[in-house]
Amino acid sequence: MATDQTVSYKFVWGDSVKIIESAPKKYLEVELGSVCAIRLIETEFVSTEFGEPIGSILYLIEGSDGEAIEIPERFLIAI
Repeated sequence: MATDQTVSYKFVWGDSVKIIESAPKKYLEVELGSVCAIRLIETEFVSTEFGEPIGSILYLIEGSDGEAIEIPERFLIAI
């Protein structure tokens, strides 16, 4: 991603989020949680791993049980 582009994040650290029901099963391990990290997909390897284009945003979501999972932005909604 070019350095002159600005990124607009839908969520920020600490936001409470819910994983949408139509998300792939692998993301439904944590139903509700809080944003604890954010990163951009910058490589083809990560793009392929998550099935998302380069430049997409990933959020690390921590559930109430301490379990955490990295999830693409499009599978999250604010609660």
